[in-house]
Amino acid sequence: MDQVMLIYEFLADTIARAKKRASKWQKILKGENTVLCQEAVKSMHDKAFHLFGASFISLYADKEYRNSSLEVMVDLQLIADYLDNLSDELGIFSYRSLRRLHSALLDCLTEKATGGYYDFYPHREDSGYLHNLVDSCRQKVTSWPQINLIRPFLLEQAKLYSNLQIYKHGEKRYRSKTLKIWCERKRDKKLFWWEFAASAGSTLPVFILLAETTRKDRSDVQKLMGYYSKRIAPLHILLDYFIDRQYDKKADELNLVSYYPTEEIMQKRMIGFYNDSQKTTLSIRNGGFHKLVGKGLLALYLSDAKALIPENRSTTKKFLDQGGMAVKILQKGCFILRKKGSLDINSF
Repeated sequence: MDQVMLIYEFLADTIARAKKRASKWQKILKGENTVLCQEAVKSMHDKAFHLFGASFISLYADKEYRNSSLEVMVDLQLIADYLDNLSDELGIFSYRSLRRLHSALLDCLTEKATGGYYDFYPHREDSGYLHNLVDSCRQKVTSWPQINLIRPFLLEQAKLYSNLQIYKHGEKRYRSKTLKIWCERKRDKKLFWWEFAASAGSTLPVFILLAETTRKDRSDVQKLMGYYSKRIAPLHILLDYFIDRQYDKKADELNLVSYYPTEEIMQKRMIGFYNDSQKTTLSIRNGGFHKLVGKGLLALYLSDAKALIPENRSTTKKFLDQGGMAVKILQKGCFILRKKGSLDINSF
């Protein structure tokens, strides 16, 4: 897959279609003043750029499925961001409540939805937002060609993501300990426990598997998952925590990069994930696309204003230098898009 053409298609068409899809759901929430509707709008506003990262992965789908793939990935990301807000913003720490909420993500990938996502949650009125999102995803996904072959891998990844969110958002005094115990039990021994947590917290493995279900030239799914779960996914979420670390410190929130003993070790490990992701693409099908995902992650996160504050500037420069000229050009492009408001909810 030609990287220049992928970037062109993303900028010229995909971003606009992702905005159009998100605006459909925004209209459902317009004028609603319930707690849940307000949190849904807030999650859209605060995390709009997540939708564009998700929509990029839709370009990996076969052409006849590009449109439905984009819709599913935008919808799934909206669900993930919304549930993250419900888990983080309203002081609800019950594992039972969090688990029931996150069953919505699993329902997106199955033939029959369970519903009842707010059964143990104190708020329930969302104007049908979550149920409609789940139903929209499920109806499309269950008709894709290879879904029955790939569904077990999808559900495994979705369960990892859901469990990470549940343990990460439990009662504050127990969060770190509970999360560490779960990660130590599940992790690949080549990853530190907080790196495994980062890997589990990425939606990208789910998105790439969904796109894979539409392809005629199917990859080795085990190899593809190894590539994403051990390289791309931890890089993705560690970058997210890296740019947020000053905010999280002030807010006394859990931040995964804070577990690195030193700044130098953090830099070495994160650069290692990036370099490994670039080299390993030689051994997997359609490696050019996956290589661009890694470059795009650096460009997108390091174009955020939080990456350029004094406390982060030196490490950001090292990451960009490691990425080389291509990443620096992409980062400049992302910075311009941010400045123009193109990656903002207000431009929907």
